[in-house]
Amino acid sequence: MNKDGLHLKVGVIVLLCALAGIAVLVKVGKIKERFEARQIVDVTFENALGVKRGAPVLCSGVHVGTVREIIVERKPAPGSLAKGGGPSPFRVRMRLDVKESPERPITYDDVVTIYIPLVMGDPDVRIVPMGGQRLYRPGTPLEGVSHGDVSEMISGSMAEVGP
Repeated sequence: MNKDGLHLKVGVIVLLCALAGIAVLVKVGKIKERFEARQIVDVTFENALGVKRGAPVLCSGVHVGTVREIIVERKPAPGSLAKGGGPSPFRVRMRLDVKESPERPITYDDVVTIYIPLVMGDPDVRIVPMGGQRLYRPGTPLEGVSHGDVSEMISGSMAEVGP
């Protein structure tokens, strides 16, 4: 066997192995997300309710992205500082990194909530499409719906029931 033929066979084998490795990384890893059209969606909430950076974002039950950043900021509305149980002067802004979808764009009528599992698991952010016409524009955040902390809800209902 000549040297050129051997070099060609080794080169083909190395190339096939490299392609197989890239295919595995794309299939298993999150490399595919880097090639998809993405958009950053800002959502404000009264409370982050335990959501962490990297938490999943679901739309109609389908994983469409992750929470990129969580920022505590002062509310823009004028008002006095909260003392002794009044409304908080702060809010939470979450920046969601989601797949851009021309068939199902994010609108200002969509409902964005934080889902907290009752038994096990971490909270996630859920987008419920409402079919609105006002398309989301970067710079103007969506208003998220906070449901309150589960422990607060349970202790509140126990106080109403009594001993």
